[in-house]
Amino acid sequence: MSEHTTYDPAGDGFTGTLPAFFAWLEEHLVYSRVHIGDPQPDPLYPEEDAPRVRRIELHSGGGPDDDLLISRVNLHSLLSVMYWYSSHRGGVTVYEVPVQEFDSEKERRWLDASTDVVSTLQRARNLLVSSAHDDEFKVALPNGARVRFSELDREGDSEPAGVLTVEAISDEEAASEKV
Repeated sequence: MSEHTTYDPAGDGFTGTLPAFFAWLEEHLVYSRVHIGDPQPDPLYPEEDAPRVRRIELHSGGGPDDDLLISRVNLHSLLSVMYWYSSHRGGVTVYEVPVQEFDSEKERRWLDASTDVVSTLQRARNLLVSSAHDDEFKVALPNGARVRFSELDREGDSEPAGVLTVEAISDEEAASEKV
C-alpha cells in the first residue's frame, strides 16, 4: 500500500466567534445540519433562576466526510469540552450554550487542525474482511481504493470506536491519475 494525503478543507480547524464557527461548520457539511435554537431557560436550573441558553443540535446525515468532521467536533473541540449536553442514537449531538457566550464577540480556537489519524489516506487493491467465525469476504479493487480510519464516540470503554471507510476508485479517476 502506498500512502497519500487527503484533501481536507476543514483540516486547518477554526478560530473565530461561536456563531462564525457554526456558519463555517455548515459550509463544510454536505448531508449533515446544524440547528441553532432560540434562547430559552436552562433546563438544569429552577425556571425562575435559569440563565438563558441556546440549544445547538448537530444532526449527522451520513457521508464519511461529514461523519469525520462531526466526530472531530464532538471529540476534539472547545465546543464539546465547554457545552456538550447529550448525544443520541441516530447521530444527534446537543450542546447548550449560554446566550452571553453565543452573542460574545470573543474569538476562540473552537476546532484544532485535523491529525494524521483522520487525514491520512491509504490505497489498497484488495479488501479482505475476516470474521470471528473464520468466514472471509474478499473484494478485488482493480483501480485501488481509498481507505480511511476515523475515531467516533464510544458507547463504553470496551466498544470499538473507529470507522473504516473503503471507497473504490472509479475508472475515470484512475485514468486521470495516470496522466
